[in-house]
Amino acid sequence: CLDLCIKTETPFFLWRTENGAIRLGIGAGRRLSFSSWQKAHDFHVESGEKSPITFFGGRFDPESDVRSDFWEAWKPVETYCPDLMLRWRENEENAEVVTRHGRGYSFREAKHQEPLENEHASNAEDWTHGETLVEWNQRVNRLLDAVRDGVLTKVVMVRAVHRPSVLTPERRQTIIKNLMAQGTKESVFAIGKEHSIFIGRSPETLIRRQHGRVSTHALAGTHLAKGAEPPLIGDAKTHREHAAVVRHLKEKLTPLCEELSIGPARVRPVGHVVHLETPISAPVSDHHLLELIAHVHPTPALCGEPTQGALDWLRRNEPLDRGWFGGPVGWFDDAGDGESAVAIRSALLGEKIEVAYAGAGVVDGSVPEDEWRETEAKLKTMLEALSS
Repeated sequence: CLDLCIKTETPFFLWRTENGAIRLGIGAGRRLSFSSWQKAHDFHVESGEKSPITFFGGRFDPESDVRSDFWEAWKPVETYCPDLMLRWRENEENAEVVTRHGRGYSFREAKHQEPLENEHASNAEDWTHGETLVEWNQRVNRLLDAVRDGVLTKVVMVRAVHRPSVLTPERRQTIIKNLMAQGTKESVFAIGKEHSIFIGRSPETLIRRQHGRVSTHALAGTHLAKGAEPPLIGDAKTHREHAAVVRHLKEKLTPLCEELSIGPARVRPVGHVVHLETPISAPVSDHHLLELIAHVHPTPALCGEPTQGALDWLRRNEPLDRGWFGGPVGWFDDAGDGESAVAIRSALLGEKIEVAYAGAGVVDGSVPEDEWRETEAKLKTMLEALSS
């Protein structure tokens, strides 16, 4: 089914969670668009409509006036109930098949043949930088002036690389197979529309809600992976960047949850970099996954601190349209349970051009050239998947 929908350019939403559970939605289904995450939540709760699964995604900044033609088909917030949905686990033969009939659904079981072999090729070298190192340095230094003046504590700056695209059905298939074969420690997503695909392999869980419990993590503070484990926990700059995310999640979740549990910080290797990670969890009662997203997004991990000040700075100074990069993607069920990731380590592939994105958190003590090298390391995840 995955091969078929990719090759025929049928709309689809592929999601693989960290534990190897895969959900694949196929067909035009029912797509709804909203101007904010709160409005999406209000509709899905108040309408009373139930679906075994609803996929979703949206822009990093739904209220931003910055729009590019490249992201035109991707609305501020979208929810998607597919015509056909399959659920299975990697290395399992059987898949559950859910078919949509108007307002009803039927369930059955079918044999599933795992098609996802690794077809990884060598790194491509024909990518063009959206801005030069000199331009990047100038932008970081402008931001550092605002940080030193006490206006901002942290802002995440994003850059992009691009190249011409020939998005044939065969290449669409190869790219997604490459992404799925890179490992199972992150959430993999691929969202296909008629003329473009948004894909990624994110290490960052935004919110997971299951069986009356919510879980997330602060994932911020990055060093390059160079053999020996770097001293992330004792590094002052890393601690400032990471602490901003912990504070934000604690502040936003405490009013909604009971007995918030914040674990000790730990080092987490992810591909070509290592991050500092702090797990956070709590019991939660009647709050829908979309409501939790509306409360916590955007976090300082992809935005900054204070949130509104960082958003204002980015709207004035960021020379690109992030689109869905850095926004929430994921799924929820008819009980409001589900999971979402922050759409990082991602790229948008169009008919004529493909663009990959990466960001770096800038705080007091940041060095522009070091932040550039960090984004280069983060970009490797996508560039390796896109090599074909």
